[in-house]
Amino acid sequence: MPQPFSFRNRLNIILKRSDGMFRNRWRTVPKLLAVSLIAAQIAAVPLTAAADSPVVSLRNPSAAVPTPVLKPAWSAAVDSANKWEDATEQQAAAANGKVFAFSGKKLIAIDATTGKKLWQFGEQLIPKVVYDKGVLYGITKNGALYAATEKGGKKWSEKASLADADKLMLIGDTLYITRGTDLFAYNAETGKLRWKANEKQADGGDPNVIEANGVVLRVYMVQGALTSSQLTAYDKKTGKQLWAHFRQGAPLAIQDGLVYSITDEFSFNNGDSPDRQIKITSYNLKSGVVKGERVYKWTVPQSPDGSFRSGGIDGSAFLNGNDLYIYQGPVIAKYAFNSYSASAAPKPVKTWNKSYQSDQYMPLYKIHRDRMLFQSFNNGQMLAGMKLANGQTVGWYGDNPAAQIDVYGNGVYIGQTDGVFHGVNFDTQKQVFQVKTGSRAYGPTLVTGGQVIIQAEGKLIGVKLPTALQ
Repeated sequence: MPQPFSFRNRLNIILKRSDGMFRNRWRTVPKLLAVSLIAAQIAAVPLTAAADSPVVSLRNPSAAVPTPVLKPAWSAAVDSANKWEDATEQQAAAANGKVFAFSGKKLIAIDATTGKKLWQFGEQLIPKVVYDKGVLYGITKNGALYAATEKGGKKWSEKASLADADKLMLIGDTLYITRGTDLFAYNAETGKLRWKANEKQADGGDPNVIEANGVVLRVYMVQGALTSSQLTAYDKKTGKQLWAHFRQGAPLAIQDGLVYSITDEFSFNNGDSPDRQIKITSYNLKSGVVKGERVYKWTVPQSPDGSFRSGGIDGSAFLNGNDLYIYQGPVIAKYAFNSYSASAAPKPVKTWNKSYQSDQYMPLYKIHRDRMLFQSFNNGQMLAGMKLANGQTVGWYGDNPAAQIDVYGNGVYIGQTDGVFHGVNFDTQKQVFQVKTGSRAYGPTLVTGGQVIIQAEGKLIGVKLPTALQ
């Protein structure tokens, strides 16, 4: 954590603060004047023999975390740089005690326990792979698609032009691929293209899609008189667009043949009024016909300048089971989603005073082990949380700024920019181990077969998963 700093001038006087005031206090003007004159006289004397002095000298001490340094079980060179501009989400995968990555533009399999190379497959492959039910799917440098078995055999290959694809997703029997505003659906068993869709009026699209009851849903960003998101539905078999609704976000829930989506009302919020609300619209999943609306209202306090804060995370919401969480200015409110009644204004079943400043913490819209998770932009911490039981704030720290954080079960894995990787206990926030990686950037951490796989720059590092983090 940041420590108080000291400023040392040429008179070797150290100014320190105590209880908000300077500890050294001058009681009389003559004293202050005398010291000022002496300082001015010294400053006027040429110091030809002295070294150059800094204009300001600041120090921010940090203590190293005293945790055991684990020796990696193995490391292997791979085709990955993990630069900030690189898309690292799918450059490796792990399952069934194996790690799948790329080396020399070939797909390779590594034993997660020993680091032994098991097999290699293909040539001129892009480092992008997704695993599902014993099959690996990827793309060649020329943009063709391929599928390989978990044992390294060829399943199928298909000509395509998808070298610049954003993401590959396996949902059921379909391989979905997104590229900008394009959406492709391939038969996962044969590799044959089923259909392609494109939203021509959109400027971009969410790389993720959702499939439910024969309908594929994707969110696009559309510009016009207003700029907002558009929720679009396609027929899974044909790719035909079933419906689209502007100013609607990603599905909050899909149940009983209905899709629930938050309506974007940001442009219509009145900064001169304390009244706020969010509207959740329900649509028939197949036809897109509006079936109902749910409105949740609250008020926000007035700011010192007389305005009422709006925008940002305020008014956003997410669903966790039957619990609907809404960020309402200084308050986080929880509602019972399935108990909504249009005849009575919904009341929260629980509220918490928000301890985090909205401009420093962004919600991750996740609940894990009874903690609501936030992304912190303060002091390189990155991951923070709030205990649902009592509203207490918690954080998961290393001892230097974090470049990558991943959470699995009771383990928080932090790759730091100083080349140290930490494993932290999620429940207690205590550091458990560290590994010297020598890397400044990282890809997502993988876990399989009782091993933690660190994606460092140009290499994978295997470490045995401590029992405390399982």
